[in-house]
Amino acid sequence: MKALLFFAGTRDPLCDLDLLNQVLARLQAHWTLETVEGGDHSFKTPKSAGLSREDVYDRIARRTADWVGGLS
Repeated sequence: MKALLFFAGTRDPLCDLDLLNQVLARLQAHWTLETVEGGDHSFKTPKSAGLSREDVYDRIARRTADWVGGLS
């Protein structure tokens, strides 16, 4: 089974989430899109989010590990 995992920040000026979802909908492979609320292209969030870069990267790493673990 082909499967793809994507991460995108909701404030990423280089990634229009509406357009990305349109593209993903046309894929024949199973896909998962995870968004980082308030994240920019580097997943940096505003201070008001109360998350450090390490927090965000840890969430991405844990979600990736869970996702990979679910493929087997």
